[in-house]
Amino acid sequence: AASHNSEASKFVNLKETTEGATEHEKQETETEKRKRIAKEKAMERMKAQAAKFASMMQAELDENETTQTEEQKTESFAPLRHVFRQGSFASGSSVASTSDSDKAGPMVQSDGGQSMSDDTLVPPRLMKCRPQCIICSDDGNAETRPRSREDEGHRKSRRRRNDGGNALAFVGYTQASTVMKGGGGPPSCGNVYSAFAPVRRFVGAHLALCGHAIHSECWESYLATVSHREDRIVGKRDEFRCPLCQRLSNCLVPYIDVGIDWIEYATNPTSPMEISNAKSEDGMPVPMSCESMEMGAPLSLQKFLVSTPWWVSRHNNSIAWDGQCAFIPDSSGHEVEQDEMEDRTEPVSTPRRRSVRALRKKDLYAAWNAMMKTPRFVRRKLRSSPDPSGGNSATASGTALESSGFQVSTSSSDSAGETVVWRRFMDQVSDITYRADGKRLDENLHNDFGEFRHYIAEKYAYNMANRFAGKETTDWPSCVFPTTLSDTQRQELSREKLLSKLMMSVQAFTYSACCEANEARRLTRKVNVRTPQNKYAGIPSASDDNDIAAICSKFGIGNIVCHGKLIIMPRPSATEDDGCQPFNGRLGRLRYFGLAVMAAAGAVAADLVQLTLALPLKPPTTVTTSQPYRAPIVYPLLYGHVLTHVVAAICASAGRARARSDSLELVWPVPFSSKGSFVTSEGIGLQKSVDSVVDDSEGFIKLGLLARVLQVLLGKIDMLALNIIPGLDTEFVVLKTLQKLRGEFTRSSSAEERWTISCITLLEMALAKHRELGEVPDTCHAEDAIVDRFQDGVILAAEAACAFLADVGVILQLLVPGIMEMYPVQDMFDDGVGDNDPFATLETMQAAFRLEPFSKMLDSDEVCEVVSNWYETARAHANATNLPSATISGSGAAVASRLFQTQGFRVYDWPMESCHDVANANRTSRNAKANAVVGAKSQDEMDAAPMEIEPVVEPASTLQSPILGSLHPQATPSLVTFSSKKSVPLIGGFTLEIPVKTSGRPRVAMIPTSYTDLYAELGLLLPECEQTGVCLICGEVLNAGGKGECTKHSYKCGAGTGMFFLLQECAGLIMHNGKAAYIHSPYVDSHGETPQYRGRPLNLDLDRYDHLHEVWSGHAIRQQVLAERGSSRQIIVPDFY
Repeated sequence: AASHNSEASKFVNLKETTEGATEHEKQETETEKRKRIAKEKAMERMKAQAAKFASMMQAELDENETTQTEEQKTESFAPLRHVFRQGSFASGSSVASTSDSDKAGPMVQSDGGQSMSDDTLVPPRLMKCRPQCIICSDDGNAETRPRSREDEGHRKSRRRRNDGGNALAFVGYTQASTVMKGGGGPPSCGNVYSAFAPVRRFVGAHLALCGHAIHSECWESYLATVSHREDRIVGKRDEFRCPLCQRLSNCLVPYIDVGIDWIEYATNPTSPMEISNAKSEDGMPVPMSCESMEMGAPLSLQKFLVSTPWWVSRHNNSIAWDGQCAFIPDSSGHEVEQDEMEDRTEPVSTPRRRSVRALRKKDLYAAWNAMMKTPRFVRRKLRSSPDPSGGNSATASGTALESSGFQVSTSSSDSAGETVVWRRFMDQVSDITYRADGKRLDENLHNDFGEFRHYIAEKYAYNMANRFAGKETTDWPSCVFPTTLSDTQRQELSREKLLSKLMMSVQAFTYSACCEANEARRLTRKVNVRTPQNKYAGIPSASDDNDIAAICSKFGIGNIVCHGKLIIMPRPSATEDDGCQPFNGRLGRLRYFGLAVMAAAGAVAADLVQLTLALPLKPPTTVTTSQPYRAPIVYPLLYGHVLTHVVAAICASAGRARARSDSLELVWPVPFSSKGSFVTSEGIGLQKSVDSVVDDSEGFIKLGLLARVLQVLLGKIDMLALNIIPGLDTEFVVLKTLQKLRGEFTRSSSAEERWTISCITLLEMALAKHRELGEVPDTCHAEDAIVDRFQDGVILAAEAACAFLADVGVILQLLVPGIMEMYPVQDMFDDGVGDNDPFATLETMQAAFRLEPFSKMLDSDEVCEVVSNWYETARAHANATNLPSATISGSGAAVASRLFQTQGFRVYDWPMESCHDVANANRTSRNAKANAVVGAKSQDEMDAAPMEIEPVVEPASTLQSPILGSLHPQATPSLVTFSSKKSVPLIGGFTLEIPVKTSGRPRVAMIPTSYTDLYAELGLLLPECEQTGVCLICGEVLNAGGKGECTKHSYKCGAGTGMFFLLQECAGLIMHNGKAAYIHSPYVDSHGETPQYRGRPLNLDLDRYDHLHEVWSGHAIRQQVLAERGSSRQIIVPDFY
């Protein structure tokens, strides 16, 4: 019956199962039942405690709301809370009018004064589920605590948790790096090679995130638990392993919550101000239609400069620049308060707010507390129960903020947990780079400490002067000022130091993004170079497609267009992966870092934009001559790293937009109102102002592009060297020479001629104030040299402009994810046109970013004013080195010469994958035109894939026999990939054309592919050495016989990171901060092995060599050293090699 009837079968099977049950199984069932009952009782107790805690918190919140309601009733002049429109990051019309941004929208209030518009204040959160701590598995900052935490000893910890002191942060690893600088030691001190000093003199800071989150308190507990074990394995107290993935880590980056409007697709209407300010006859705003949001032409640079409120001195006469790092109220004017301008059409001058105190360190901490803290309403929803409808309450439309908002008291000296984590991270980045530069440059670091280290330069300069004067040395800032400083002055100076460290963190973000982007380009070019060779060898292209897909998934990119230069990130989505899709991949994870930088920069947005872009300022009303000389916090734009300056300005604009979008209330600095909108002076209106992240970013990029091109042209002409010639007015001679060159270009038919004319116009704008100030000597022979240098500079400027747009395009997508939807990059394809022509490539990239032509960009009086101010600022900075030391008389020390040191106009600058252009740095324009096609192609292939440019050697029978070809449709890959060339480039891209400051050791320009040839070459260079080592990064040959030369060289070449090949042992050696480990040899026999005995011919395996290249460029040497030392029985004594 059971075989024919299902019911009978069930009955029989059930009976057999019951009868076959053993006593042991019955006992286990009873145990599980007891466990289930105990679990239910525990859950009931937990729910009761949670309900009790929620009622207590609700009572406290109700009390705060009642208090705030009474305060609002007493303050009748308090305006309505502004409704910040969603899409503040991407939409050009959402925040187009800053004067209207403070005006209340369609908000209706009840009799009790409570707002009824709860869903329009703050946009919903991007992530449906906040990152969970990998230690306690909690995603909130204010979780319920067990009774054991109620002891007296944990009151301080509970207070930190209630105040948000237990911050959620991401685990990362920060290290000094020279990957984007080509490797090699510092440049030589000769004037001929001074153009390469900015590239190789200082190290960069690279940050890699694993994507795992941890609470700051959980992290401290974890370190205390595993410190004794990690000290033995890792070897450094500040390093630890991620508790989840076991990756090496040494820092935390605070988690910044962001709204869904951060990834909204950008729209750029033709006239954003007219659309946002459109009103009907009765004065009510007209809703925008879909037709009004159609894509239009972006703002030109001239319109941006006229309308942008970031040019503060142009729109506000009551605010002056303090000459160092902040805007301050001018004593001759008053600041305008826009909180009471809702029903007024003209600006009215009002007294300055009493709460504005943004010049102290405590005030900056308080602003960071507000900027980095998760909004209060989000924390309430995280503690609440899920939505009954099944939706996640954390992503639902936000409830209204309490009437008190997230007000931060500036008098409090306590810092939130996120602020503490961020301050610790900034200190760590500054210390790591400073220590690496100190070991790299030794005492030469005192000649020039580099950018964003003004406090170190001032301390050294004034203490040296005090020492010569017989006085005691003191710490900064007491050493700068002869009188005793008050507490307020110390707070203001500490704020300057924080801004310097903030700029160093912005530079670390820029460097990390460029490293990941260049590595993705290199791997993609390697596959593209191999593709035609595989087609010739009969290998299907599916493997190449899989390789491209793997690269895109690894780095989190979507495509690479414009001849392998411009990276396109995937379209951001809030529904995929619960909102975590924008943070996928190595590049995507850097968005966590970018959000933290944005939050920190938004608190000082106007000051940071003025510091980095150096917009023209009005002359000060009062001049103080008694103040000592101060080093600039940020170098003049033409002397600094332009890409970092532009990224800092973009972060400032985006950070301020996030604060206003999330209604984070903080005490804004003086250029802003109490709600973060710009203020204007009487008679200056902002009805046509442009204030959106997209428009601001485009304008900043255009300014940065002009600055980078002008920087290369001035550096190639070598204006500083021409000023040394006695009796020669350099600016006037250059202008006269440019006028003669302009006459030779009667028409601009080609891209090169149009670019040359634009370069001439740009130089004329920069030197506009020197048109009628000099005369050309009769015996002047500098004109021919200027012409030759200018022609070379035109080509280099085009290449630098392409690199700038490619790098800033990647960073812009990290900070504003949805911005590429408004650019026509989806229609671009690589057709080979302009691949070797920098001028055509530049026009293609300009079209990709919808930038107007250079001729139109330069056709503006405002642009001329800005460009001329850049050059005059740089000229004044260079002349400041000759100022007398008036502060410390009779000391004999030139204080000013130590405070105003720079590296001149930067012809070459990082990021630099290789230095192949250096060999042709002095080529003339005629030779460049003749060799542009052949030279650029070969150099691009060498740079893209130095070890994979050769085809894979396949068996002859497989390639020639049609029968075997039909039997084996897919070619079998060989075990070893050899090269038919006699040598391959070095991993760091170093060439002998860039001399460095060394101790006279020999070098090799290329790595021979034959081990026999390498043995013979190194034997001639160091014949008496028993153990010879060659650096695979820069090619320097060293004595690796246990004298520690490799360790010392690693600090000079790779900031503590080294990769060598030991000749006699035929083994690889990797090193990081003195810790060394053996690695596989790149030289193998035909079987892919490295035999211990000699006799078999060994050749360079390109796959192994490429693996070493990936370890170097991926900043994985430290992790590889720990892995090899942990799995090997051979222990290398520290600092042995």
